[in-house]
Amino acid sequence: MGDAGSQGDAPLPETVRNLPVDEKNTAPETVARYDYQYECVALTVLQRMSSDDLLGVVLERTTDAVFILMLDNDRCPADS
Repeated sequence: MGDAGSQGDAPLPETVRNLPVDEKNTAPETVARYDYQYECVALTVLQRMSSDDLLGVVLERTTDAVFILMLDNDRCPADS
């Protein structure tokens, strides 16, 4: 891999590499947490899609998911 933040194999210009680093910047860690949440929700959605008890999924954002399940004693409104 090239320099951190480089695109492809082209190294960053020296003027960019010499820019000061903001030690208080929490963006990389925040992005990593969101990526983890996105992956967890995606896996859960994929696993539940073939479930017989899944009535629906509501996604406001990929990290905000509500799964609506049918309990054994419930009847699906479409079945009535």
